[in-house]
Amino acid sequence: MVIREGRWDCGACGITGILGRVRVCPDCGAPRPDDVSFYLSEDAPATDDEEQLLEARAGADWVCEHCGAGNSNRQESCKQCGADRGTSPTLDVTDYSTGAIPRGSSRSPGGAHSRVGGVASRFQRLVVNATTDDEPAASDDSGTGQASPWLGSWPSAGGINLAVLAAIGIAAAVLGMIWLIIPRNESVTVQEKSWARAITIEAYRTVREEAWSIPAGGRYVGEHSAISHYESVLDHYETRSRQDCHQVPDGIETYSCGVRDLGNGYFEDRTCTRPTYRIQCDTEHYQEPVYRQEPVYATKYTYNIDRWVFDRKAESSGVNDTPFWATFTLAENERENGRSEEYHVRLVNKTGMEFTYSSPETEWASFQVGEPLAIKVNRLGKVLKVEQK
Repeated sequence: MVIREGRWDCGACGITGILGRVRVCPDCGAPRPDDVSFYLSEDAPATDDEEQLLEARAGADWVCEHCGAGNSNRQESCKQCGADRGTSPTLDVTDYSTGAIPRGSSRSPGGAHSRVGGVASRFQRLVVNATTDDEPAASDDSGTGQASPWLGSWPSAGGINLAVLAAIGIAAAVLGMIWLIIPRNESVTVQEKSWARAITIEAYRTVREEAWSIPAGGRYVGEHSAISHYESVLDHYETRSRQDCHQVPDGIETYSCGVRDLGNGYFEDRTCTRPTYRIQCDTEHYQEPVYRQEPVYATKYTYNIDRWVFDRKAESSGVNDTPFWATFTLAENERENGRSEEYHVRLVNKTGMEFTYSSPETEWASFQVGEPLAIKVNRLGKVLKVEQK
């Protein structure tokens, strides 16, 4: 097993990085506390010294229940007071995962993280506040060298954040829409007034129709067989193949999974095992059904029926101020079925640009040819508002 020596910090004088095997502070002489927190520096080398390896493998240190002195597990009597080990407790042995390896002292005021349960400290000593690791800085995947709090970690193209490009594109589109809808003012003159009116006329006639059934009022003429719809019918099966890929066990691998605090100033590298897998693809054959579209026939009927149908329009139009409805005569089997009307004003500005304005008859009648008007028009040339000067 790989052994590395840890370190501890003196809470009495503040000196840091004392080697784990040292049980007395080399600066102030205070004994290593029974609630010591060992930590392992990032660059701690593997130990190959035989004496240190024996010490590490001996087991956790024990704390004398009589005087509170720390002793190696290889000692059977206290080095300070000479008392037998007896039932003196030992420091904890703790396993740490790779991401949780202590890299600095974690003792809190008063020894809240005491390594020995139920053993009061025999010595009065100063205790410093424990420090905690800072939260990791937000990772920067943007390629710009810093993380953006509102653009996040968008990918970059040529050093430019794609989110910025997207924002520019959206802004350009919005500005374009605003430019189209914001009206502009134009001074124009009424060049021409036009109108068109239409009256729809229907006639009651006998018409011939086809359907899958004869409606009320229909008079039978004939029938024939026709395709009503199609149905999917199983025709045959065809052999197909496909790849079925899945993970299968491939062995066991050993990996570094953290360290073990041996409770005596040394740490042991931990190794764990886990299964490994490989992708195995098998060819699978199966039968796929093939369907054909089979026509379904039904009886279709031909019949005569009397209905109101469109016959003609009576239309009138002009370029003047006197619109009128066209005159017409209805036969006994005819009727009027709605009227429609349109009124337009052709407007021209001083550069010769023309605009067409459609309005109800009452507004249209108020305009006079040659009259100057003020209008609001959008960028597409649609007149939005007309004001008489």
